[in-house]
Amino acid sequence: MSNPRVCFCSGLFFLLCLWLFFLVNPALAQKPRELRVGVYNYEPLIFYSPGQGAQGLYIDILEAVADNNNWKLNYVYGTWDQCMQRLESGEIDLLPNIAYTLERAKKFEFTEQFMYLDWGIIYTPNKSSIHTLFDLQGKSISVLKKSIYAEGLSKLLDQFDIQANFIELDQFSDVLAATESGKSDAGLVAQAFALKTAGNYNIAPTDIYCSPVKIRVAAKKHRLPEVIATLNHGFNILKNDKSSYYYQRLHYWTSRYNQKAIPSWLYYSIISGAILVLLLVSFVVALRKAVHLKTNELRESEKRLQRAIDNAPFPIMIHAEDGEVLQLSKAWCKLSGYRPDEIPTVKYWVRLACSENIDVILKHIDRLYHAKSPQENGEVRITAKDGRQLIWDFSSAPLGKLLDNRQLVITMAMDITRRKQAQENQLQLEQQMLHTQKLESLGVLAGGIAHDFNNILTSVLGHTELAQRRLANESPATRHLAQIKTAASKAADLANQMLAYSGKGKFVVEPLDLNLLIEEMMHMLNVSISKGTVLRYDFAQHLPTIEADATQIRQVIMNLVINASEAIGEKSGTIAIVTGVIDCNSDYLKDVWLDEGLPEGLYTFVEVADTGCGMDQNTRTRIFDPFFSTKFTGRGLGMAAVIGIIRSHKGAIKVYSEVGKGTTIKILFPSSTLPAALFNKDQVEDNWQGDGTVLMVDDEETVRGIGKSMLQELGFDVISAVDGKAAVSLYKERKKDIKFVLMDLTMPHMNGEEAFRELRMINPQVKVIIASGYNEQEVTRKFAGKGLSGFLQKPYELSSLSRLVRQLVGND
Repeated sequence: MSNPRVCFCSGLFFLLCLWLFFLVNPALAQKPRELRVGVYNYEPLIFYSPGQGAQGLYIDILEAVADNNNWKLNYVYGTWDQCMQRLESGEIDLLPNIAYTLERAKKFEFTEQFMYLDWGIIYTPNKSSIHTLFDLQGKSISVLKKSIYAEGLSKLLDQFDIQANFIELDQFSDVLAATESGKSDAGLVAQAFALKTAGNYNIAPTDIYCSPVKIRVAAKKHRLPEVIATLNHGFNILKNDKSSYYYQRLHYWTSRYNQKAIPSWLYYSIISGAILVLLLVSFVVALRKAVHLKTNELRESEKRLQRAIDNAPFPIMIHAEDGEVLQLSKAWCKLSGYRPDEIPTVKYWVRLACSENIDVILKHIDRLYHAKSPQENGEVRITAKDGRQLIWDFSSAPLGKLLDNRQLVITMAMDITRRKQAQENQLQLEQQMLHTQKLESLGVLAGGIAHDFNNILTSVLGHTELAQRRLANESPATRHLAQIKTAASKAADLANQMLAYSGKGKFVVEPLDLNLLIEEMMHMLNVSISKGTVLRYDFAQHLPTIEADATQIRQVIMNLVINASEAIGEKSGTIAIVTGVIDCNSDYLKDVWLDEGLPEGLYTFVEVADTGCGMDQNTRTRIFDPFFSTKFTGRGLGMAAVIGIIRSHKGAIKVYSEVGKGTTIKILFPSSTLPAALFNKDQVEDNWQGDGTVLMVDDEETVRGIGKSMLQELGFDVISAVDGKAAVSLYKERKKDIKFVLMDLTMPHMNGEEAFRELRMINPQVKVIIASGYNEQEVTRKFAGKGLSGFLQKPYELSSLSRLVRQLVGND
């Protein structure tokens, strides 16, 4: 038996040693930190062996770091896809042997040092026809599910537009098995894995490599920063020492499997391999020369394309899917005024230069980027750098994809600013022509109606005057006749307005001083406006005269002032009447009503401006339409008569108006150098009597009847004819007895102008008075220099007839 004292002392000594050991090694006194490590089959770097557990280069290095930091590593075996999912979900803490990518770095934390540099290699069945990358066209390729090598090969194929079918499998060993059995035409595996395993399969490697990657250790983002930091520290120490444990294990695993992966018969083929290497080097040199030649050709082609874009007469922009502007033609920069460095992206250009429909333009571009539309067209309003407004007709189309998989788009434009302006000018001219044609058509209609109306009124007024002469002043019928005459006079005024609108009203053209004419109208204007309205006058001194009919001009001014007063209404307001002279050029005369080729030069104007309600665009375009009114209906011709009068005087009208800001209407008359005529006329005695025979010619029976009666009232004997032909026949028979002829202008069979010519052939001294509803200027122009004795405007009164006949025959 053992001595109890010895046993007690031994135990005490053991406990003391154990306490001292833990005191010196506090890390051993702590509980080890457990870390779950994912393991998948990627020999010789990492794999799981039944009975031996996790093995490989990464397992050896991790264990070495774990031993120095009191970690306990628990290995969780699965496929590559399962390990990735477990790392992302947090079921494992670390995953060694994972390639670093920017996409993965968003979710995982990687070590800075990598333990191995690997790449993918394509294997094929023996005697396969696949030797180069282009031989993969239309082939099926087995790959490891979600591996970095598969992603790299896919991008490489896309760059050369090679179409292949990928078969995703769980293990690299499954990939090699599928390649051997013919389930796939080729298989993509990691080079390190192939060194150990590929010799077990009846397959052959190719010269197709892809995706060189640095393989590291990863943890979930922000979960184990201290572990990653410890691994970085440990890996740096191991990799910086060429004699470290890392390099020992790297040599062990790679040399071990390299020897196993190389069949013994290959040693007898070294010489043949060397020859093949030389041939391959020769092939590579030749290939490099060909590539260099093709590269130069591509560069030259790119230069030619750039020259074509630069020299194109229209704007061209080439841009990528992310909006980057890659090329810009000189025409684009010249027209817009922006340099290429000022247009970095398409969106920046759109927001910089496109003043409207920005969102619509961006949607067009987005459709092109995503191949939703083969082509986009449209018109865009562009604001150049210097502020000029341009209109471009653009067309955009996709050009394919770049090597980085970005969609490429070309946009071409045509500057159609001048064409659009010409179209707008043409449209405006057509609208002006249509309006002029409408006014002319309405003028013809109004003139015809007024002419017939005047014939009727001539009869009404004439019979009324004769009845008044024959009745005593005390007769009850006198009052009624006066009202009939007043109504007929108003109807005559309406007919004269219609004639004024048609441009064929009564005209007595003489040089007028607008200032004097308006001054004589002041009292009449003051009583014509509303109580709250104030008239202000601003007359220019030394105003040139105009050649016009005073009565017609008075009517124009009165209409303008009354309209201005109605625009002000019951509110307080001001009407300003301004006269002046202006030197008008062609640009100024373009924007006027009645622009019928008016010549440049001096124009005397009268301007009526009010502070009333103003007019909108629609009202401004209709103010000169007959019977148009913004008040109640039935107001008459109004502004339509004004435009007819101005047309007859070869003038023009400018209208300025805005809703709520009043209206200004400026009337332009060609300036004259003649002195102004006086407005007061000699009064003719009403009791004058003549004698002799008069030939009365008119196709209207009522006019003939009243004309005959009025001439008889003046003391003449009257014979009548129904038209010009009958008048010529009667005059031939009784030319010695006939003192003068009173003849209508418009008649059937032979009109007044033709009859006058025949009468002059019979008797060059014949005295002829023409009676017409058209204006004197219109009629006398037809008889200029032919000896016409006088003109009588229908409807005429007895006093007007008496005054004209007295001037013609006097006391003969």
